[in-house]
Amino acid sequence: MREFIGHKLKVGTKTFGLVEGLLTDESPEMILLKGSDGLISRIMKHDIGGFMPIDFEPKPYIPFHVLFCKNARTCCPGVQYVKEGEGFSRNDIDMFVNPCPCRSDDCSVGTKGELRSVSGSVLQEMLSGTMFGEYPENPADTKPEEEKDGKDGKDGKERGSECQAADGETSKG
Repeated sequence: MREFIGHKLKVGTKTFGLVEGLLTDESPEMILLKGSDGLISRIMKHDIGGFMPIDFEPKPYIPFHVLFCKNARTCCPGVQYVKEGEGFSRNDIDMFVNPCPCRSDDCSVGTKGELRSVSGSVLQEMLSGTMFGEYPENPADTKPEEEKDGKDGKDGKERGSECQAADGETSKG
């Protein structure tokens, strides 16, 4: 909570209920919250149920909406599309569904809500097995033909027998 020092918070506690004020200090055991009356409240961290910053977001917030299409009549499961932005319009939905070769008047389209409010089962179905980005190119595929024979020509050892591990150690194999 240290990044919230100097900012207004709403803190939900078991003992005091909802407390609002300026966070003045934070320690491992408690926080100090200065109320609008100038009094400082000591709130034990184990008593805090939740808190919310009032005057800023700690990280920039970018809303994403989950748009969907499906057709129950043809048993088409449809697809979901994640759209960045404050909201969405009919044009956003049309741009998303127009490329579909099976689109018909029976298709239902809409939104499942903002990404942070979509149910876990929908996210599990959408994102399970999804890979973001691409694998890097194999450096062996980009070498000139005379070097692709597997030998380096100096000591006769094969290339690529050592792999660089993520932690910097080399391993054979």
